Amino acid sequence: MLGLVISLLIIALVVIIKNIRIMNNNLTRFCLRSSANGLIYNQ
Repeated sequence: MLGLVISLLIIALVVIIKNIRIMNNNLTRFCLRSSANGLIYNQ
Protein backbone atom coordinates (compact mmCIF):
# COMPACT_ATOMS: atom_id res chain seq x y z
CA MET A 1 0.00 0.00 0.00
CA LEU A 2 2.74 2.45 0.97
CA GLY A 3 4.76 1.55 -2.13
CA LEU A 4 1.71 2.25 -4.31
CA VAL A 5 1.24 5.69 -2.76
CA ILE A 6 4.94 6.52 -3.17
CA SER A 7 4.97 5.42 -6.82
CA LEU A 8 1.86 7.51 -7.51
CA LEU A 9 3.53 10.53 -5.90
CA ILE A 10 6.65 10.02 -8.02
CA ILE A 11 4.58 9.75 -11.21
CA ALA A 12 2.68 12.93 -10.29
CA LEU A 13 5.97 14.76 -9.66
CA VAL A 14 7.38 13.65 -13.02
CA VAL A 15 4.24 14.79 -14.85
CA ILE A 16 4.26 18.16 -13.08
CA ILE A 17 7.95 18.71 -13.86
CA LYS A 18 7.38 17.87 -17.53
CA ASN A 19 4.43 20.27 -17.70
CA ILE A 20 6.50 23.05 -16.09
CA ARG A 21 9.28 22.48 -18.63
CA ILE A 22 6.81 22.66 -21.54
CA MET A 23 5.27 25.86 -20.12
CA ASN A 24 8.72 27.41 -19.68
CA ASN A 25 9.62 26.56 -23.29
CA ASN A 26 6.41 28.17 -24.55
CA LEU A 27 6.97 31.26 -22.38
CA THR A 28 10.55 31.76 -23.54
CA ARG A 29 9.51 31.34 -27.18
CA PHE A 30 6.74 33.88 -26.71
CA CYS A 31 9.10 36.34 -24.98
CA LEU A 32 11.74 35.92 -27.70
CA ARG A 33 9.14 36.42 -30.41
CA SER A 34 7.66 39.55 -28.81
CA SER A 35 11.10 41.08 -28.11
CA ALA A 36 12.21 40.34 -31.69
CA ASN A 37 9.03 42.00 -32.99
CA GLY A 38 9.71 45.02 -30.77
CA LEU A 39 13.24 45.33 -32.16
CA ILE A 40 11.99 45.12 -35.75
CA TYR A 41 9.32 47.77 -35.14
CA ASN A 42 11.79 50.06 -33.36
CA GLN A 43 14.13 49.99 -36.33
